[in-house]
Amino acid sequence: EYLRDRASFGWNLVFPVLIVFALAVVFSGPPKALFTVTTIGQEALPELVKFPGVQSLEADRAKALERLSRQQTDLVLEVSEQSVNYWVNGNSAAGAILETLLQYTEDRPLERGETDGQAIRYVDWVVPGILGMNMMYSALWGVGYVVVRYRQSGYLRRLKATPLTKFEFLSAQVLSRLLVTLTASSIVFIGTNLILDYKMV
Repeated sequence: EYLRDRASFGWNLVFPVLIVFALAVVFSGPPKALFTVTTIGQEALPELVKFPGVQSLEADRAKALERLSRQQTDLVLEVSEQSVNYWVNGNSAAGAILETLLQYTEDRPLERGETDGQAIRYVDWVVPGILGMNMMYSALWGVGYVVVRYRQSGYLRRLKATPLTKFEFLSAQVLSRLLVTLTASSIVFIGTNLILDYKMV
């Protein structure tokens, strides 16, 4: 009986295997760099950007400083032949380490700039995805599951004897599920936000 129930068979045997392979693909790959340096231009760069464990990216000044304020990069460099302008985030420990390395390895005059801003936490960007998944799951399994259950129990047959039309029945199901989903998502977001204090970006 268990083998004939394809849904149970799939969820218990096939689906876990697919999840394992999916996670293996997502999390495999080369190791991540320890530090990220964003450069404004690519000419006469300091030796710091060639160190092992340092990843170098290029961006314009506005984008680079925006990334620095969100701690998406650890150091911003703008290099000329005579001097090196650099910016660090005052709240970033990695930026302080790179600043010390830059001071020890660079002979040209250094001009320092500083910005501030907190890093985007894991929970700040994963919560919208969780709420979206919750709404999609509710929409996928809500109305469809109810209609299938009503059909199996013979409830839909009994509804034919009432003046209720198919459009009215489905509209009521969709609107009620929409109200429940929005209410539940709002309660989850507001309740967890009071504890975790999400940062909107």
